[in-house]
Amino acid sequence: MNSKKIISGLLALTLVFGGAIIPGYTVTSFSAVTASAATLKSGDFIYDLLEDGTAEIVRYAGSDVNIEIPSELDEVSVTKIKSGAFSGFSKIESVVIPDGIVSIGDAVFNQCSALTDVEIPDSVVSIGGVAFGGCKALTSIVIPDSVVSIGTAVFLDCSSLESVTLSNNLEAVKDSTFIRCSALKDIVIPDSVISIGDAAFVYCSNLESVTLSANLESIGQSAFAFCESLSKVTVPNSVTAIGKNAFSDCSALESITLSKNIKSIEESTFENCKMLKSIVIPNAVESINDKAFSACEVLESVTFSSNLELIGASAFEDCSNLAGVTFPKKLKTISESAFNACILIKTAVIPDSVESIGKSAFGGCSDLESITIPASVTEIGDNIFTDSNSLTQTAASSKVTVYCYTNSAAHKYAVTNKLTYQLLDAAKPTYPTNIKVDYSEEYHQIRFTWDKVENAQQYGIAVYLAGKWRIQTQKIPYTTVSYTTPKNLTPGKTYKVAIAAKVDGKWDTSNAIKNAVTVTVK
Repeated sequence: MNSKKIISGLLALTLVFGGAIIPGYTVTSFSAVTASAATLKSGDFIYDLLEDGTAEIVRYAGSDVNIEIPSELDEVSVTKIKSGAFSGFSKIESVVIPDGIVSIGDAVFNQCSALTDVEIPDSVVSIGGVAFGGCKALTSIVIPDSVVSIGTAVFLDCSSLESVTLSNNLEAVKDSTFIRCSALKDIVIPDSVISIGDAAFVYCSNLESVTLSANLESIGQSAFAFCESLSKVTVPNSVTAIGKNAFSDCSALESITLSKNIKSIEESTFENCKMLKSIVIPNAVESINDKAFSACEVLESVTFSSNLELIGASAFEDCSNLAGVTFPKKLKTISESAFNACILIKTAVIPDSVESIGKSAFGGCSDLESITIPASVTEIGDNIFTDSNSLTQTAASSKVTVYCYTNSAAHKYAVTNKLTYQLLDAAKPTYPTNIKVDYSEEYHQIRFTWDKVENAQQYGIAVYLAGKWRIQTQKIPYTTVSYTTPKNLTPGKTYKVAIAAKVDGKWDTSNAIKNAVTVTVK
């Protein structure tokens, strides 16, 4: 599946510690401490003296399961915890961080798999990437309002993490912050946050509720992909960009309200959102890109942006409950397989702004009966009514009528592919055509039916008898396209019957007579 491949590629760039890579830096082993001229030891703690006269804990050297980090070491204030200081201590259960600590480095508690409780003071300003990565026993955490920055993948694989309170001064939720936090059920993104990074909540399979920052500007690629319990989302109007795959495979997502300021729906943004029933595309959106809504199986209604110009390849492929669409007047391109396998679509009216229709654009639309293609369309791909790998064009589209203009690309396409077509600029008949006759032997009656004449005010029946046309009736309403004779006509008697229409106050009797039918009573 395309979305899974993209996400797998993205996850390959996130980290699983023990020599893996995080976007932006490489993680090395923390089993040994790199000594410096200022490295000292006090009790169970190895530390460095910093230029400002404070201490930074470099490594924990003890074996306690419940740790209270000291505020001073050898009467020197502790202000920082260096990257990896407690990394890999799998038996640590609780940690108390003292006031005065301003920085928690990268991977500080990485792979502390038994850690259930950690207290972060309101002196802390920053928490590094993967700081709590792999803390599989951690169930809750409060990030104090002093914190303005947390690093990439800070809670990577915290599979028991159910409750998180984020700082009200946090600037961003960075890439992979909560990746695979499968127990997380709800999250409130504070209004200070302006961006949510790539894969920030990917595979948070139990995430049911998300409240987004009122000042959020961007949502990254795959940010909420595979959040299988997420049912409803409101994206604030402050958001101007939503990345590829952002909500792909959110299989419980029933509704989403999009920001009115986004200009595009990116590739696979809602792919495989199998419970999404309807979507309103904001009017600022100019493009719906490849596979954006692919395999949204229950999608019934799409309201397009009035400024939409592009519908990408396979954008609505396999939306099997999408019964009809009204295309906007500025649309230029309907790409390859855009509506492939939308089996309930019966009619498609392409606006005269459209310039190209890609191959298999309506492939597999088994209920499609008619498509209107304007003269503005100059490029039409192969097999627009079927996948090139399945039925032939003629077999798949035998019941489809192409409405087009003389010598247009659509006209030539229909002729080349032996499709049924009607020319929209051809003179419209002012008399009934396609007259059909049915007989009743039991009642000795005849029933006539015909195609509706556009703008007809009423219909009339005339019979040729004794060398003259005689009016049978002129009061058949325009809403009716059939007439049944009285019962018990003489069996074996032959009649010549003409059916005329009154259009714009005039009867076209001459053409009606030319198209008269001969019938014999049974």
